[in-house]
Amino acid sequence: MRRSLQLAVVSGVLLLAMAPLGAVAQEAPTVDQRLNSSHPAVPSGWKEACVQGPDTGAPSEQCPVLTYNGYTYWAYSDINNDVAMSIVAYDAAGEIFKQWDRPGARYIWQITVDAAAQTVSFAGQSNAKITLGWSDLFIPAPRPGTLSIVGADAQAASSVRSARWWRPTRPATSRCRPASLGRESSRPAPSPARPDPRARARRLTNIAST
Repeated sequence: MRRSLQLAVVSGVLLLAMAPLGAVAQEAPTVDQRLNSSHPAVPSGWKEACVQGPDTGAPSEQCPVLTYNGYTYWAYSDINNDVAMSIVAYDAAGEIFKQWDRPGARYIWQITVDAAAQTVSFAGQSNAKITLGWSDLFIPAPRPGTLSIVGADAQAASSVRSARWWRPTRPATSRCRPASLGRESSRPAPSPARPDPRARARRLTNIAST
């Protein structure tokens, strides 16, 4: 009886702990309009090219932007005007965190979210679309109070590790020492110095001469 009660309590606690995680994972992405000049740094080889509609190449002062789980997603066009887009996710500091390069459309004008299919479509010229699933775009939020270098480039991470103050974490060891290591030092005692035969001969000569 007591064991069944304990199992029931543990199961209830686990369900309560997992409920908020599920809610965050199922939160739908949202779309808003932002000034085309407000975008963060654009990756090399891409450009901001928001247009007013699917049948016009007229630049738009407003760009559709996706927000999902604390990250902001901008859609850029190829710098050589190829039919492709780069969907770039930025963190709260405006740093590039992840990037998806996809062919099939260019010159973004609209982003739509399908809650039933859990997909996001990026529409461009002639209403051509690039569609990604929520699971493709989802990035887990970092845990509060933790330091992560996932989004940092390899050179920056290497610089951090090679800094003088960097010390790798060593596994904890027990304070108890084996009996064989209980002495202050395991080095053998130094052997006594051997007398010099020549010095002994000189002493004997001095004694004989006196």
